[in-house]
Amino acid sequence: MKTSVDYWKRAQQLEAGRNEVLRLVARNEPLTNILDVLCQQASVYNPDMFCSILEYNEVAKSLHPKASVGLPDFYCEALEGVVIGPGVGSCGTAAFIKELVIVEDINTHPYWNQYKDLALSAGVQSCWSHPIVGAHGKLYGTYAIYYAEPKKPSEEDLKFIELNAYLATIVYENHFNRIQILEQNKTLSQTLDARSQQLMQANQELSRLIEEQRQAHHVEISSEKSQTTNRLVAGFSHEISTPITNAQLSIHSIYDKTLSLRNDFTSNQITKQQLNSYLTSIEQLSQISTQSLDRVNELLSTFRGLNFNDATNDNVAFSLEDFLNDVIDAKKQVLEGHEVTIACDGIKITSQKEVLWQIFNELIDNTIVHGFGSTETGRIHINAHADENLVVINLQDDGQGIDEITRKRLFEPFFTDKRHLKKLGLGLSLVQNALTTNLNGNIAVENSPKGVRFKIELPQ
Repeated sequence: MKTSVDYWKRAQQLEAGRNEVLRLVARNEPLTNILDVLCQQASVYNPDMFCSILEYNEVAKSLHPKASVGLPDFYCEALEGVVIGPGVGSCGTAAFIKELVIVEDINTHPYWNQYKDLALSAGVQSCWSHPIVGAHGKLYGTYAIYYAEPKKPSEEDLKFIELNAYLATIVYENHFNRIQILEQNKTLSQTLDARSQQLMQANQELSRLIEEQRQAHHVEISSEKSQTTNRLVAGFSHEISTPITNAQLSIHSIYDKTLSLRNDFTSNQITKQQLNSYLTSIEQLSQISTQSLDRVNELLSTFRGLNFNDATNDNVAFSLEDFLNDVIDAKKQVLEGHEVTIACDGIKITSQKEVLWQIFNELIDNTIVHGFGSTETGRIHINAHADENLVVINLQDDGQGIDEITRKRLFEPFFTDKRHLKKLGLGLSLVQNALTTNLNGNIAVENSPKGVRFKIELPQ
């Protein structure tokens, strides 16, 4: 009997809380205040439940904390500006696919590979996230539920999170509709003549800006091509100049010593010791010259071997998952103890398969050398999602990560911190060039609390 009484008491409290949310909406209270009240419903429903609401920024395609209950401040701050995508925690994935994402155990789920340490330090081990989606599929954010231990939702839990996500949708749609109405009223309050004058000035300004943008774009493309060419030439010249100089100095020294020996021989002043000394010097200088020229040849071969444009440019249709599995099978010897997981949901793609193979081959090599370093057991997770126009592939690792300076220069030609391993620093530069030039795609490095996350976009 006590259980029944408690159940109805809790139900009345939840209903009162939801009515309070709707009253605050009707009174046009500040958005943050309303969302705080909505989050507090979680603790009424279950004192062991934590809750957060993240707001979506459509321009940056990122999430930003707006309200929470039970979660530490450092955890919410770490989620500021997280770019959504497949496999980016529960909320980043739910926002990207616009579907409910249930992660019963953060410790083992691949979506949380890069965020597991953050979650465990915040004292949470399960997360269920529901996207806040309004009319016409407009995304406002995510409503997420957390527990301190791994947990599977019951039917009642699913109804609770769905209802509260729906309430959050009402809150957001009312908020943005009110802003839109206020802006429309302000616009309508202007006189027709004043509005016409503004439109004419706006059109003139727009025409001027379009022309400036066209000219600036042309100059920028020409400048970027020139800068890229200059960097390639300068970088390669720097790499090859030292061994060529060493070979030249050795050859000049051989010539001088031979000339001196000839003079001594002509004047009958040469001794056995002088001849032995000469032969020893010639042997050493010849070895230096040979090693230097071998290095030049090695650099030329490496430079030629990193040319993505030699690949066939034929587009073919293929299974992305089968393709990635073939790449991983081919890299098994290089991967050794490192683990790779793939989640592609049966995606079919039409692209230049050979170019894409070289791109992933280079990215995996880059992760092993730079991301894992001396670490013998690292994890790489490749997650993909597709719609009618775009395939988005996330390749993320749990390695040592990169600092901000390295991140900004990551795609520069000849930029590397592994020159002692004879790395030229051309791999990622050519990957970016191949994606943009050959495949009309893009690659970027996204914010990640651990390791490195590459985001690849390919047109369908």
